[in-house]
Amino acid sequence: MYLAWNEIKRNKGKYTMITLIVLLITWLVFLLTGLGNGLNALNAAAIQNLNGDHLVFAKDSENKFTKSTFSGDDLVKIKAIPGVEEATLMGSHMSSATNETKGSDKKVDITVVGVTDASFIEPKVIEGVALDKAKPNDVIVDDLIKNEGYKLGDEIKISGSDTHFNIVGFVEKNTFNHLPTVWLPLATWQEMRYAAPGSDDGKKNPVNTVVLKTNETFNADKLSKELSDLQVATRKEAVASMPGYKEENGTIMLMLAFLVAISAVIIGVFFYVLTMQKIPQFGVMKAIGASNGFISKMVIGQVTIITLIGIILGALATYGIAAILPEGMPFALDNKTVLLYGLLLFAISLISTLFSVRQIVKVDPLIALGRVE
Repeated sequence: MYLAWNEIKRNKGKYTMITLIVLLITWLVFLLTGLGNGLNALNAAAIQNLNGDHLVFAKDSENKFTKSTFSGDDLVKIKAIPGVEEATLMGSHMSSATNETKGSDKKVDITVVGVTDASFIEPKVIEGVALDKAKPNDVIVDDLIKNEGYKLGDEIKISGSDTHFNIVGFVEKNTFNHLPTVWLPLATWQEMRYAAPGSDDGKKNPVNTVVLKTNETFNADKLSKELSDLQVATRKEAVASMPGYKEENGTIMLMLAFLVAISAVIIGVFFYVLTMQKIPQFGVMKAIGASNGFISKMVIGQVTIITLIGIILGALATYGIAAILPEGMPFALDNKTVLLYGLLLFAISLISTLFSVRQIVKVDPLIALGRVE
């Protein structure tokens, strides 16, 4: 490692350029990962962060909120299923809202979510107060809507209702279908969602889903057998079934896979070319007694130093870019993901040096020194 570091110091320009390449590749991987995670969160954060283990949908609904409508009166039977600790009704639909306080006619797309009073799935308020069953016209809203100029105390009107609602609280990371959520009492949601005659499919007390808190004794098949018109999905399955989620996530993962593969080729080629340039040096070292193992360790040491510096700087650059991204730009990158992809890139760099090490082993000192044609 001593010899490897000294050579890097003596050839600062060359090794700085290689480190810069690793940095840029790392930065691109982290940035794309953060944007991909941000898009996924924007699509399904409200369900991903839901305080529940399973969701019950209408049978043949493909676990989609838009296709699921059944009677909320089934809640009593659902609660009686062994392993169900808590259960609550929930409904959602896409709509739009206008800010009546500002007198603006501009409509903002939203997802309206209806929940029962004091429900365990009601998101935690970060600003303002929670829903109060004594105040049915109060709503809590995802803070993404602040980008449209909404604030606490504003009076809003939601399409499909003549009622004016008051924003009493803001929640975070609670978007649904890429839209900010507006949480309000279930009865109010039902009036809006099923206002059109026949839209409730003849169901009494219609809802989209029942959210469950379960323990290890819960058996989803038992619930489906006892309530044949219903089916159960885990929270993860419900997220994966959201419209466009699989396609969006698959596209991002494919892009990342290609990027990592291209990164492996680029890094491998750079280190291979660098090794080939030093064949005469390796010949001299072998001629004076240096073993293949000693030279190989030196090359691996250089790769380790350059890669670690590049990855660390790339991670810092990513966090720096994330800090100045415009508000509303979907970006989500946690330390665990950074560490995972950092280790992956580091492993790729070390594996790519195997081709270089193979060339070192094949070096003949006499040929390298030009003594034999």
